[in-house]
Amino acid sequence: MSLLLHHPGRVVLLLLLLVFFACRGDPTGDTYDTSVCGPRVSATCGAVIVHYPFYLSNATKALPEYVNSSFCGYPGLEILCNGSKAVLRLGNDDYFVSRIDYPGATVSLADADVVGSSCPRVSHNVTIPQRWSLRLANTVGNLLFFFSCAFGASTHDGAAPKPLTCRSFDKGQGSRSSFLLPPADVPYGEWSRECEAIFSVPVLGDSLPVNPNDPAWTNGGYAEPLSKGFQVSWERSSGSGRCGRCEQTSGNCGFNQDGQFLGCFCANGLMDSDGCSKISDSTLRLAGKPLIILIKSL
Repeated sequence: MSLLLHHPGRVVLLLLLLVFFACRGDPTGDTYDTSVCGPRVSATCGAVIVHYPFYLSNATKALPEYVNSSFCGYPGLEILCNGSKAVLRLGNDDYFVSRIDYPGATVSLADADVVGSSCPRVSHNVTIPQRWSLRLANTVGNLLFFFSCAFGASTHDGAAPKPLTCRSFDKGQGSRSSFLLPPADVPYGEWSRECEAIFSVPVLGDSLPVNPNDPAWTNGGYAEPLSKGFQVSWERSSGSGRCGRCEQTSGNCGFNQDGQFLGCFCANGLMDSDGCSKISDSTLRLAGKPLIILIKSL
């Protein structure tokens, strides 16, 4: 106590340090559970291997307790292991993951609502929140569902597209028809004014129909391309940002559920605000030590 009384300036500095460490939000020197977010952590869900920048939904709260719902991995790359199925949620919709290509930075998805159906009906567009690192891959083409349109094939000329005849479309529509077409085969005109709903469906580019009027296509042949799904790619962090610098020093990036960068997970079980190479020997020695050590060093 006498040490502090004889040095009032140090008392002020100590108070500033207490405020700093209580409010800084800087994880430098904090520890984390390496069994959850370590650089070598990998899990298998069915046939899908899950590791950074993806993470399992139960691998949250890896950062210190003062941070809620944090994770190591990129925003939007959370995998739910549902039995033998790996599931990735885009917006409010679930997609089965069939493969993650880490070198190519792509993941293969299929709408969980249509897989296994011989006559599927899509009920939504693909929604990827802007803050996420995911984008539709350049391997993707699009199909357009036009549901319950007020016109039928008989109202068009001979080149008009043929309506879907699959069993889920031939009941309860009366004189209305539904169509599934690549954008290039959609006739000119305001179809949106004549149809109850329109959805854009991503599929692999080689799954687009050669002839959308082929009866084999309109009578359920489109089910296989929808079940094969599509690919999305993720953007690797650039070296200019904090996550990029973290990865360049062999660390994994930690984020909160709002997509904000929180810290860098290093291989030695410690964290840093920027990159693993910034953690010096003095930081390692001070991590977890009582504050009295700081007082004695003043």
